[in-house]
Amino acid sequence: MLNVSRILYSPHLNQGFRVHRKTGAWDRGRWVETEKIIPFTGIVKPATAKELQQFPEADRPTSLIAFYSEKEMFLTEDSGNHQGTSDVAEWRGKCYRLIKVDPDVDYGFYRAYGDFIGRNENEPDSDTEAD
Repeated sequence: MLNVSRILYSPHLNQGFRVHRKTGAWDRGRWVETEKIIPFTGIVKPATAKELQQFPEADRPTSLIAFYSEKEMFLTEDSGNHQGTSDVAEWRGKCYRLIKVDPDVDYGFYRAYGDFIGRNENEPDSDTEAD
């Protein structure tokens, strides 16, 4: 298979973003959640019309962003090497809950789609900042 992950590191295309990953464990009958913030590098772009069609019409998000990275991203699950809620990708001060992850590992990357859930109040408004 052709590994296209080099494109993810192209200085013309790649950007930094952060992933907020919440995991947890049961402690004396109570769920204890911890959050890690993980730096990612990859391609971030608005989802195309074709990508939007992959979602059921009633559940179709209106502000869908696609994240491409060599690092694995997760949805809510309780199995294997991840036990926690869906990752939240933060890009330019805006947060997107991941709602679909396509593991294109044969090609060297993961593709995830995130729906806008709000701003990170601890970050300055970066819509006007240069990449």
